[in-house]
Amino acid sequence: MCTNENFDMLVMLHYHDPEDLENILLKIREMETAMKKKRPEFYIKECEVLKVLLVESNLDSEYLALKLRENHGETVSYAVHIDDVVRTRIECILQKVVELADDKIGKGNSFRVISNLMSTNIKSSEELNAAVSKEIKNKLNLRCDEENPDWVVQLEVVGENTGIIIFNPKNLLKNI
Repeated sequence: MCTNENFDMLVMLHYHDPEDLENILLKIREMETAMKKKRPEFYIKECEVLKVLLVESNLDSEYLALKLRENHGETVSYAVHIDDVVRTRIECILQKVVELADDKIGKGNSFRVISNLMSTNIKSSEELNAAVSKEIKNKLNLRCDEENPDWVVQLEVVGENTGIIIFNPKNLLKNI
């Protein structure tokens, strides 16, 4: 079984105080409620990695991560949306990455794999990146380009959970 925790955003704080993130999310909830008359919900999960929180929300996680980075840099050092989460098992990661890449990355496009290992049994980012790159090349016939990729496959490995994000870096730069 490859499924594990359910979360759609990973947030790293400058210092470990989950209440700070909760207060920030409450402010965002108030703003969103006033604008849309819809009440956003957040569920903050602590994990085994100090200063890292996993967030499940009914808001657009890309939007929420952007707002956290833009407006709360004094508390939030890193915030990223998550496309999907699997158990930290190489076979689970490979299967889900190929599935997501097949949906998102068009034929003839290039990709790059990056990973952030936090508290895991995977030996190294380099080994994980190489295995994922090889699987994407073999299964989807896409080209790996470390310097100027059309797409980035990002893996956030947090203990038993691995969050997967696939994004176009050109679109990301528009949002920053």
